[in-house]
Amino acid sequence: MYQYLLQCRSSSFYIHTPTRPLIQLNCASLLFAPHNISHVELIEQMERVDLFKELNLWNKPLITYPAGYVDEQPWSLLPSDNFYSISSIRLEDQQTDALVPLPPEYQSAMNKRQK
Repeated sequence: MYQYLLQCRSSSFYIHTPTRPLIQLNCASLLFAPHNISHVELIEQMERVDLFKELNLWNKPLITYPAGYVDEQPWSLLPSDNFYSISSIRLEDQQTDALVPLPPEYQSAMNKRQK
């Protein structure tokens, strides 16, 4: 299963993926950040579709352009200072501990805001 982007502009993606996201033609201003929501059934859902919390290539997109095609860098990582957690609307679905740990720089930014 590959995730790919084609003709996509000015978008943010919060993802958890075991494969490198593929960026194809005509993409620009894409931001990538780690998936950051936890809920009570997350682990079961991840296991059902063979996602493992240890393998997450969200921050390693692969650009696949035709030979000779030149374009500016279409993606960047969301700056950690702009990273906020997403919470579930339903209180009973909220999980207090992140089941998939955030990368250290994003966790640090979250900790600074919570003080």
